[in-house]
Amino acid sequence: MKMKKDWLGILVNDGLWEDIPRDQTGHENIDYYYESGQRYDLTPCFFRLRDVSLRNGQVNVLVKSEGRWKQHHIKIPRVVHNRAIFQSPLGYTYCKKLAEKGVSLFNFWNRYSKVEIAEILSLHKSLIQYLPMSDRFSLSQLAKMGQQYPSIMLKPDKGTVGEGIIKVDRITPLLWNVKYRSGRQLADHMVATGELYPSLKRLVGNRAYFLQETIRLATYKGSPFDIRVSIQKDGKGKWGVTGMIGKAARPGHFLSNVAQGGTVYRLEELLQEYPDLILGEVSDKLEELALNIVHALEKKLPHLADVGFDFGIDRLGHPYFIEMNGRDQRYSFAKGNMLDTWKLTYEKPVAYARYLLEKRKERVQ
Repeated sequence: MKMKKDWLGILVNDGLWEDIPRDQTGHENIDYYYESGQRYDLTPCFFRLRDVSLRNGQVNVLVKSEGRWKQHHIKIPRVVHNRAIFQSPLGYTYCKKLAEKGVSLFNFWNRYSKVEIAEILSLHKSLIQYLPMSDRFSLSQLAKMGQQYPSIMLKPDKGTVGEGIIKVDRITPLLWNVKYRSGRQLADHMVATGELYPSLKRLVGNRAYFLQETIRLATYKGSPFDIRVSIQKDGKGKWGVTGMIGKAARPGHFLSNVAQGGTVYRLEELLQEYPDLILGEVSDKLEELALNIVHALEKKLPHLADVGFDFGIDRLGHPYFIEMNGRDQRYSFAKGNMLDTWKLTYEKPVAYARYLLEKRKERVQ
């Protein structure tokens, strides 16, 4: 029996919403939503929070029809995939109201504190060996971690794409080297131990930052690399790893993020310098760890369904969890010429949306 055609709402930020009718959506491939929608008898529609009227249960949406973008006024879709990032708590409040109206809003929130994520995972003894030491940035914690570790990362608690990250290396007990991105250049200067905290405080200002032990990452041609793992729920409501892609820092830099000049590589290429590391074993270990982590997180964080994890590995292949990306930037797979995987990162959330709709129908019957 053919399934009834339903709306799939996709919540986006203002910038993407304005770019969609011009077909200039940058790293987002909107056509993949429509291809997947045809497979699962769903019509994707795009909207912003400002387009929603909770009072009358209506929303103004963008829909592609016969090759042209048109605006329609429809009932709020019963299932919505959140691809927007909100800078204000008002966004969270509004999303919560949508959920209270009965909307199945997955990836309900995607702006989680990195310290909060680390604290949740640290409650699981089986995961502790994979977690770098992390704590909130303060004078006392800087002094403590500065004694324990020769190198520390200072990161924005809710940062994205590697922006604002500072690397601090101990040169002697009384001298530290501070590195950070300044424009397109890498700033690099020495700071005495007694001046380290005020110097870092001037750099971060009033933004919330946290300290993280620097992992001695495996390198590719001398540059540290990490691995993005896309993990998503599928058409059966089950978690699964969609794909893995590596990112190596540009020569002389420490940030692997593509937005910071990093380069994308397939995992098998990155492991060529480590003949003792077997691709299948490394990927199996990362997949198992990713699944264990996401199962731990979803017990505390509601409505997770589509996230990206960054992992580092050391020269022996031991994995370390670096951070979770609540709105996974999928374009790394495109840059790595893994086009089937890139397309699958769009298809699986659509399949999951169909699963949620069918579960809703079962409850009504």
